[in-house]
Amino acid sequence: MNCRQDVRRLTAGPRKWGNSTERCAKDSANTHAKSILCSLGLAFLLTFAVHVADAGGDYRTEISKCVQKMITDKIKSVTISVAEPFDLTPEKAYYPFMKNVKTAIENALMTAGVAIRRDASAYFRTAFTIRDNGLTLNFEIERSSDQRKLASDSLDIPASALPKPWPPIRKMKDVAHELVDKLARRTFTSSNITLVFSDLSGGRTKEQGLVSDFSKAMSGYIREELSRAPRYTLICASDKNSLDASVFELRGQYDVLSAQINIYLKLLGGQDRREENVSSKLLRASLPDGMELFPQNEATAASGVDTETEKEAYKPDVKVAVWTKEDQRVFHDGDALKVFIRPAEDCHARVYYIQSDGIIWQIFPSSDSESAFLRGERTICIGGEQDDVDLTINDKTIGQEFIKVFAARHKIDDSLLPKKYIQGVGYQMRGGYDTLKSGIGFIRFKGLDMKQKVLPVAEIKIRVDKKR
Repeated sequence: MNCRQDVRRLTAGPRKWGNSTERCAKDSANTHAKSILCSLGLAFLLTFAVHVADAGGDYRTEISKCVQKMITDKIKSVTISVAEPFDLTPEKAYYPFMKNVKTAIENALMTAGVAIRRDASAYFRTAFTIRDNGLTLNFEIERSSDQRKLASDSLDIPASALPKPWPPIRKMKDVAHELVDKLARRTFTSSNITLVFSDLSGGRTKEQGLVSDFSKAMSGYIREELSRAPRYTLICASDKNSLDASVFELRGQYDVLSAQINIYLKLLGGQDRREENVSSKLLRASLPDGMELFPQNEATAASGVDTETEKEAYKPDVKVAVWTKEDQRVFHDGDALKVFIRPAEDCHARVYYIQSDGIIWQIFPSSDSESAFLRGERTICIGGEQDDVDLTINDKTIGQEFIKVFAARHKIDDSLLPKKYIQGVGYQMRGGYDTLKSGIGFIRFKGLDMKQKVLPVAEIKIRVDKKR
C-alpha cells in the first residue's frame, strides 16, 4: 500500500461533526495525523526496500549488497564455510543455477573481508524458493560449534534480474543428480554401499514396466551420478560379487503424466531387505525433441511385465544373475545375442525369450538332450561358442523384448505347458506370458492338481530398433 492510497482510505466516507469550530479543529488534527501517517508509510517502504532487489538490476549485485549488509566486525573475525543452497519446498529440488548463487555469496563475503574456509568456525546457509515471478533467498550465518545464529536476512529477486528463461528449466541430468544426492542423504547406513542398478522402467503408471528412449537415457544419467558419488560403488550383474547378500539393489521407475514425468528410485539391501525411496519430477517440455516415452509395442510389452508388487510377493529362494554381452540393451538387425547366467547355488532353470509381438521361445534348455541343471557360482553363456545354438536378432519384430529366467532348487516339470518343438529352432510357447507363469511347474495327478514353486527370478529388458 502506498502513502497516497493510505490517505484516501483514512479520509473516505462522510463524517458528522458538531459546530464549525469543533469541525475546524478536528479537520486540522486529521490533516496533521494524515501527514504523520504518510511520513511513517514512506519510512516503512524505505526500510523494506533494501530487502527487495532492483527490478532492473543483476542478481549478483543484489546478493552482494544483501550479504555485505550482514557482515559485522564480529563476523569478520570468524572463518566461514558456504554451504550448498537448498530448496525450502518439500520437493528439495536441485537447480544448477544455484551454484552461481553460491559463487556470488562467496565473492560478497571475500569483498567484505571474510575468510572462506572448508573447515570453518561458522556456516553460511542459504534456503531458496523458486517462484514464477522471481527467487527468494533466506540467508543465515551460524556458529559451527553450537549452531548459534550470528546473522540472518532475506532477499527477493524479481525475474527481470534473473537469467532467462525463468523459472530455470531442469534437464534430465539435473534430475539424476538430485535423485542420487537425495538417496545419499537418506540411506540408512553410514558405510559405503556396493550396488547393482536395475535400469529405469515405467510408463503411464510406474508399474507398467516399459523401457524406451527416455528410460535408456535417464538410466545412463543416473549411472553417471552413481559413479561420481563417493559413497557408492556401482557394479554390473556380471561382477562375481553381484549376488552377495551385502550388495544392494537399486530399482528405478517412472510414470508419465500430461505435463511431467515422475521418477522414483528404491534402494533395497541387507538381510532384511530394508528399503529407502526417493523421487523427483521432470517437465516433459524439457525433453529432447522426438524422445520416445513408450516402446512401439506398448500394449504387448506391458503384458510381459512382472510388477514390483509381484516381485515383492515372489520371495524366490534361488538368486540368479543374468546379463548380455557388454551389458547391451539395444539391438539391431544382425546383432548377435549372448545371454550369460550365473546362479548363486545349484538349481534348475528355464530361460525364455519374449518377442515384441508376444511370441515366446525357450532358449534354455534348447533341446530335450540339454540339461536344465545349473551349477552354483558357475557362468553359462546361451548363444556362445560352447552352446548348441547361435542367437541372432532380426528386425522382423521391433520394440521391447524380454529375457526371463525361471529357477527352482528342484527339477522343473513343464510337461503341461502349451508348447511345441520346431525342428532346428527349439520350443515355442502357445499363449502369452500369463499362461507361461501359471503353467510352468503345474502337475496334474488323478484327483489332484499340484503347482510347484517355479518363479521368474531374473530378467533383462531389451529393445530392438530399426537401423538408422
